[in-house]
Amino acid sequence: MTKEQKGVRLDHITKIYKDYKTDKDFAAVDDISLDIKPGSFVTLLGPSGCGKTTTLRMVAGFESPDKGEIYIGDQAINELTPNKRDTAMVFQSYALLPHYNVFDNIA
Repeated sequence: MTKEQKGVRLDHITKIYKDYKTDKDFAAVDDISLDIKPGSFVTLLGPSGCGKTTTLRMVAGFESPDKGEIYIGDQAINELTPNKRDTAMVFQSYALLPHYNVFDNIA
């Protein structure tokens, strides 16, 4: 039995951060809408600081959008914790605990 593939849809998502040096807000991701069909291969390309990682962190549940909705299939997932989403993410920097073995780091 195969698992049903579900698309990912970003519906006008925005993520705002505060620049603590200037005390002003800035949009790391500003009103992005994207519809990824099941089975598609998608790449986010852009310069450093343009919001690629923030967007992926929102899909994975490690950040919450300030505006907009994220869907997997027909289900809005904004309120789901990362462990309740059917997603995976490879972090830019290592998040391994050196005193754990491979199994324990993955677990």
